[in-house]
Amino acid sequence: MMEHHGRAIGEGQIGGLVRQAFERTATAGIARKGFQETGIWPLNPLVFSELDFAPSKTSERPLAQSEEASGESPVAAKTTCQK
Repeated sequence: MMEHHGRAIGEGQIGGLVRQAFERTATAGIARKGFQETGIWPLNPLVFSELDFAPSKTSERPLAQSEEASGESPVAAKTTCQK
C-alpha cells in the first residue's frame, strides 16, 4: 500500500492487508494482557459473581412430563404457527 499512494484498495487485497497489520500488532503480551483483564490468567475464581450466572439458571429447571414425552422443547411448542 505504501508503494501505491492514491490507488484504490481492491476486495482481493483486504485479506493481505489485514494479515500484515495483524502480524505486526498481535503479540503474546497483548494476548496475556487480555487474559489478565478478564481474570482468566492468573486464575481469579472471584472474577464472576453469582449474579453473572443468573441467566443460565432458567435452563436448569426440570422438564415437565408432557415435554419429555413429546421430545419437543417448550419454546418450540409455544412458537409453532397455527394455520
